[in-house]
Amino acid sequence: MNETASIRALTVNEIIVEGWKQFRSNAGAILPLVFLISVPLEMVSWQFHDFTVVDQQNLPLLIRYLLLALFMWFVFGTLLQLSLIRMVESSMLGTPITLQEALRHALSRWMPALGTGLLSLLIVAAWSLLLFVPGFIWSVYYTFGLMVVALRGVSGKAALDRSKAMVRGRWWRVLGYQVVFFLFPAVVSTAMKPLYELAPDSIVMLVSLDLIYRLMYLIAVSMSTVFFINLEATGGDGAARQDA
Repeated sequence: MNETASIRALTVNEIIVEGWKQFRSNAGAILPLVFLISVPLEMVSWQFHDFTVVDQQNLPLLIRYLLLALFMWFVFGTLLQLSLIRMVESSMLGTPITLQEALRHALSRWMPALGTGLLSLLIVAAWSLLLFVPGFIWSVYYTFGLMVVALRGVSGKAALDRSKAMVRGRWWRVLGYQVVFFLFPAVVSTAMKPLYELAPDSIVMLVSLDLIYRLMYLIAVSMSTVFFINLEATGGDGAARQDA
């Protein structure tokens, strides 16, 4: 990835292969962090596993649980993704780093990433109030926002604008690739649904299934990171592009 002349745009198949390779090479480092995040999330989830019927009595508790779960994943899941994104880039540059180094970097970008994520949600929500389609379009424009924050030292509107500039002119390609990448965790989640129903009282089973899903999700993040780095290296740097 160092010699510009040798860089070319990778196909979706090549990105999948490279993304899997990068995840596999960093899996030993990232797995403990996945475990530390998934276990508390599932412990919270398990407290509500008896609420199989939504009624007026348990609805407020379910709403509080959902908000808590979303908040925990937004906060700690962001830290997890920042760590992995940093490890993938370092590995692709031929200078792999440890989880401790990646985590230190992720912590330094954590608050900017959370702020940028909230800003992105607000903008997409505002567009969605008009119609669903504008909100969806803008959500694709902001695909690389977290990666820009993690790797390029900018945040907030500047990071979102840079992501939008990278996507502009290749919106359908970015959407198609992201659908392919994140199809893996979606399929796994669907396949695991019967297992959740068979073992609702087993915290060990719930944690195990959640770990599998989180790992599949992170494989997709690894692929998306490879796509971002390759896109930037082949002329898709949002700081430089001015095309419509």
